[in-house]
Amino acid sequence: MERVLVVVYSRNVLLETSVLVNWWLDLSSGLRLA
Repeated sequence: MERVLVVVYSRNVLLETSVLVNWWLDLSSGLRLA
């Protein structure tokens, strides 16, 4: 059970990190175009 929680937690961390990276890339590219 604990192993499943660890897998779900790490997957959520990876998902949030990728979302933040995509948001940051969009923001930086938008600033570059401005």
